Amino acid sequence: KMATLASRAKALVAEREALEGEIEAVRRQLAESGGGESGDLVDGEGFPRSDVDVAQVRQDRHKLACLYTDHKELSAKIEQAIHALHAGSKGNGDGSHAAKAPEAAGGRGDSGKAATTGQQQQQQQQKKKKKKKAKQKNQKAAPAEHANGNDKSDHGGGGGGPA
Repeated sequence: KMATLASRAKALVAEREALEGEIEAVRRQLAESGGGESGDLVDGEGFPRSDVDVAQVRQDRHKLACLYTDHKELSAKIEQAIHALHAGSKGNGDGSHAAKAPEAAGGRGDSGKAATTGQQQQQQQQKKKKKKKAKQKNQKAAPAEHANGNDKSDHGGGGGGPA
């Protein structure tokens, strides 16, 4: 399990490094073309610049934006993989918790601590929902009793007590 997580994290890092190389190539191409990453593509009068291949610069800028998005998503995946790797290594540092992790995780191969925490959170949320529903039900029932004349303090006398 740990080797799989480690190899996945390494593969993601290698993929990100390749992506970074591609980003640098596009950035160099934009710098050489004269358009740059954010420079104006029109002159002062609003006409396309004659010294720049405007269509190529726009295409390269779009590609760069897509690469930046891919880089951001890949970095998030790497972060998740590293968190999973470290979460798994916490319980298995000396091997004493290795047998407990699959049982606690329900046989899914997750970290036992993370699975238990997740299960506990779900149980707590379910309890809160049940309490909230019961409270709402009680609040709805109380005004209905009063409106039906079932309130014990109102015996129909109109006053506060015996006349």
